[in-house]
Formats: sequence, C-alpha cells, structure tokens
Amino acid sequence: MNLLFIAPFVTAVILTLAPSAIAPSVLAQTPPSSISNLVRQGRAAFARRDFNGAILAYREALALDPKNVQIYVSLGFLYTQQLSYQEAVTVLAEAIQLDRRNVRALIAMGYAQAQLNNFPAAQAAYTQVLAIAPNNLEALQSLAYVQVKQNDPVGAIATYRRLLAIDPREVKTYLSLGYLLQQQRNYSQALSIYKQAQRLSPNQPDLIYAIGNLYQAQGQVTQAIASYRQVLRINPSHSQANLSIGQILEQQGDWDGAIAAYRVSASRNPRNADIQRAIAKAYLEKNQLIDAIIAYRQVIVLEPQDPVAHHALGLSLVQQNRIAEALQSLQTAERLYFQQRNETTAAEVRKVIADLRAKG
Repeated sequence: MNLLFIAPFVTAVILTLAPSAIAPSVLAQTPPSSISNLVRQGRAAFARRDFNGAILAYREALALDPKNVQIYVSLGFLYTQQLSYQEAVTVLAEAIQLDRRNVRALIAMGYAQAQLNNFPAAQAAYTQVLAIAPNNLEALQSLAYVQVKQNDPVGAIATYRRLLAIDPREVKTYLSLGYLLQQQRNYSQALSIYKQAQRLSPNQPDLIYAIGNLYQAQGQVTQAIASYRQVLRINPSHSQANLSIGQILEQQGDWDGAIAAYRVSASRNPRNADIQRAIAKAYLEKNQLIDAIIAYRQVIVLEPQDPVAHHALGLSLVQQNRIAEALQSLQTAERLYFQQRNETTAAEVRKVIADLRAKG
C-alpha cells in the first residue's frame, strides 16, 4: 500500500507582463503594447484551454523579447499541460540560463524532468531551489518524491522531517513519513508519527487506515481490523480499508465476507485489476464459476497481457464445459507465457490444449 500522496507539481502562473517586466532595450524597439497584447492573447487562450493558441502567442511575444524569463517559464508550464515534457525542459533551460535563481523556473524544470523519469536532474533542480529558498515547501515535497523514486528512503525520510519542522500541521507529510518508516520496518517510530498526526486530525480516514496497515504489517490482526472498521464507520466506501479487510477475511476462510469487502473496494477503484483478481479467487474457492469467469474477464479488460488471468479463465471455462471459449483463452495464455519467457508454464498450458483437442 503506497501512502506517498505527495508528487512533484508545477504551480507556474501564466503571467500578465506589465511594461516593467519588459527589458528596456526591447521597449526602445518594440511598443510594449505589442508584447502585452500577445501575452493577453496567450492568457485568454489558456483560459479556454487552447494550449496551442497560448503557446503560439507566447512564442510571438518571445520573438519580440527573447530574454524575458517570465515568458519562458509560462511556455514551460504550457508544455507540461500538453505533456510535452522535453519541450518544457528546453524552454525552461533557457529561462534558467537567463536567471539561475528563478525559483519558478527551477521547480518547473524539476517537475518536467521527473515526468521524463530523469530523477537525478529533477533532484538537482529542487536542490538548487532549496539553496536559494531553504524553506520552499513545494521544492521539499517534490525532492522527497524524487528521492523515493531513486530508492533513497533515508534521504526522503530526512526531507519529510525537514518539511514537518517547517509545517508541523500537514497531515499528508506525517502519512508519507510514517509509510517510509514502516517500509524500513521502523514500526515504533512509524506509529509515533501517525499518533502525532492523529492529534491534529483524529478522524482522518487515511490516517486511521495507515495505523491499521501498520498493525497488519506486524501481524496484529485484531488491532488492524479494529482500525479498518473505524475507517469504515467514517467512510463506508473507503477502498483500501475494504480491500484490507477482505484480505484478512480471506486468510480466515470467510469467503463471503471477503467478497463483500472486495466488491465495495472495486466499486471505488474499478480500474484496479488486483481487486478483480481477489474477487475471482474468492469465487473459485466457493466454486461459483460463472462469477469467477466474470471477474477474470474484467481483469483481462484491465490488463490484457496478463497470462495468468487468461490461464485461470480458460480453466474455469473448461469446468463449465465451454471448450471453444476455453481453448481461445488458453491459447492466449500460452502465447503470453511464451512471450514473457515463462516456457515451463507455456508448455503446461500447451499440454492442456492438446488434451482438450484430443477429447474432441
């Protein structure tokens, strides 16, 4: 269960450029109204979510004032809105070249690099921000994120502690820090962090769930269930609490209870294939083959390259004597296993297919 809620983000503003923001050399050659009008057009296009139109207007303004850092930053933001992260990196690099202390440009650069999975470059950008503005919360949140992405939990823990020293009332930071401590098996410190957060927000469902998850990780099932049920009294449709209760009930052999919990979780998180797998497994245990088949088909809709789902679906269809459908699913499973270099299981499926064909 990933409780890291904080991800890198950009809050760069599409700026209105006053004449004072335009270089004096440009004012001497170009009427400021020309640049201001173009910027105004860009803002209007952005408001209509016409990102191409906004980019075109800002590009024209930049041609008139090629050293205007604010225009470069706004262009970088627009490119991130289009998911054109490499283009964003290019224009933001120009902004940073012109002003190496521009915090907005550096934060935007960090975000764009993170989206390109270039986490060392993202970290470098956020670190540069913090050298300029040590208490910048946005940079600290984003730095912790990229540290986690680079498998540096110790660094991320230190960054989250730094965040809490600056902003000790942000519950999400406690959640992220507690989760990382739990991943490090530092259960006592994780519980201490969660309890500190609970004093700030005693009825926050995700926080109570995190405490339950911590108990479950330590094998304290009774306390875990108590926490999960407390979550559900506050929010009966809480996806993760229902999923976790379902998993515990499954381990206890309460398949009906597990299915009920899984179904609530699925209703809140319909694109989670793992929940559908759990539902299918529970129905198989109850020998409710039709329901299991429906669940496996849903898994395949969500993850069509999953050979295990095709395999299980095929075997369930065999038990229903739906041989033609079963063969189709098993053939897909055999092909996918082979593509994924699981030749042993592919051979097992091939034998099942041969046996079914031999029986006619």
